[in-house]
Amino acid sequence: MPPFLYLKRSRRLFRAAPPTESVIPTTDSAAYEIFPDFRWVYNKLTIAELQGIASGPHGTQPPLNLYPIFSKPIYNLGGMSANARHIATPMDYLHSLTPGHMWSACLQGEHYSTDIAVVQGQAIWLSHTRGLPGPKLTWDYWEVNVSAPADLNQAITNFIETYLKTYTGMLNIETIGNKIIEVHLRFSPQWPDLYGERFLSSLVALYSAGEWMG
Repeated sequence: MPPFLYLKRSRRLFRAAPPTESVIPTTDSAAYEIFPDFRWVYNKLTIAELQGIASGPHGTQPPLNLYPIFSKPIYNLGGMSANARHIATPMDYLHSLTPGHMWSACLQGEHYSTDIAVVQGQAIWLSHTRGLPGPKLTWDYWEVNVSAPADLNQAITNFIETYLKTYTGMLNIETIGNKIIEVHLRFSPQWPDLYGERFLSSLVALYSAGEWMG
């Protein structure tokens, strides 16, 4: 089935129809069902713990010297950053305890969203998008297809090679200061028409034959 909706000006990029037996997920809910062995990546508390980021579920006590802390849902397939917020003090934390949420250290650094083509746990292709923050945890704009620090690429590839050794497909990984904050078993749906003409044919080959042509 064709995986995308597109604007008329982008039609030339969407001519590579996958075989009928291939399914290319473009949403987290679809990817969650398609990849049961890897759906654990949607647990943001697990992602934090694997990297040694100070974190815990609401109801546990953050260290006093960690404040301000960051709070967000542990799982949220419909909108990964929904209801995310900073918590300034232990009293604020006690008054904002929310079932299903987690706290973590506030991370510092640039925010990247990276699409990655993965074949058997190896990152074959990466494209970085840098987010420029706006007010109240929003984004002013994104810069697409930008270069990224080598240590960010290394952090991403190390995570994939360590924890997703048998995965084949697209990933979208969001990072702040070289720490991974979210992992999605799909690519970012906003940018395919900016990735060049070979992206769609490579995407089809990835999901139908387990190889990347880009």
